[in-house]
Amino acid sequence: MIVHANGSGHYRYWLQCSDFQVLVAQGRKLPPVYLKLSSAYLHQLGPIAALRDAETFVRATLKGQLGPSQASRVDMYADFQGWIPNELDLRRFVTRARRSAQHFDAVRAYFDGQRFTGYQFGRDQLVARLYDKGREAAESGKEAWMREVWGPRLDPAAPVWRLEFQLRREAIETFNVRTSEEAIVCRQDIWRYCTQEWLSLRVPTGDRQRDRWPVSPEWLELSRVSIGLQENGLIRRRIREVQEGRLVAGATGYFTSLAAVHDVREMDAALELLEERVADHLDQRGLTFAQAVARKQSGSV
Repeated sequence: MIVHANGSGHYRYWLQCSDFQVLVAQGRKLPPVYLKLSSAYLHQLGPIAALRDAETFVRATLKGQLGPSQASRVDMYADFQGWIPNELDLRRFVTRARRSAQHFDAVRAYFDGQRFTGYQFGRDQLVARLYDKGREAAESGKEAWMREVWGPRLDPAAPVWRLEFQLRREAIETFNVRTSEEAIVCRQDIWRYCTQEWLSLRVPTGDRQRDRWPVSPEWLELSRVSIGLQENGLIRRRIREVQEGRLVAGATGYFTSLAAVHDVREMDAALELLEERVADHLDQRGLTFAQAVARKQSGSV
């Protein structure tokens, strides 16, 4: 774990690893511990196993009297191909949230240049997002391991879109759900409410009341999907492959630049030059190569 020099927001202590973050507060205004699980970690182990693994670490490390974990935020999604949303679909959406300021008071459309990339419905306690996930995954570096999640059903030639709902504590508690495990167990009921009552896509008719329009076949299919993650141990390997690829690309750039400065054309000679320069640099800092590597492994700067 990396312990950051400063906390995060109102939390005084902030611990982080590649799988999850632990925020620790002082006082009684905030939950004493706030645990955030990464999406890759959830996909790798499955939600229940990831939650229990992270909670075990927290309880063993903090050694305090901690009660059952409460669900403060739940994100659930379905990725799909075939139907490609567009900016003209806005008039076809119907949501109960328009009549409830508690859940909904805004719709946002997103564009990348002239290309439509998605919608956001609502804010605060309940938010829905419909966006081009394939594009986002490619830009964020998640594409390699997301392909493991999508598996053989993926059509590489077609875009991947995502329907995603984010619920915070007040919205979660309307389902009589409090603990994190209860939220995972009840995820299908939450998804059903979000896609059948809170937000839906309709087929226009002559009726002036849009909520009387029939639900579109594409949306019906999305509302009936089974929400859950199947653990996939290959995800961590794919993430490391991407990270290693970036490191090798960066190292190659610096290595060849150093060779170019000294007009060295052979790799063996360039490696000898690199070894000399690295040894001199570490010596000036009072470090051996092994010590420098150990610092990187521990997350120290």
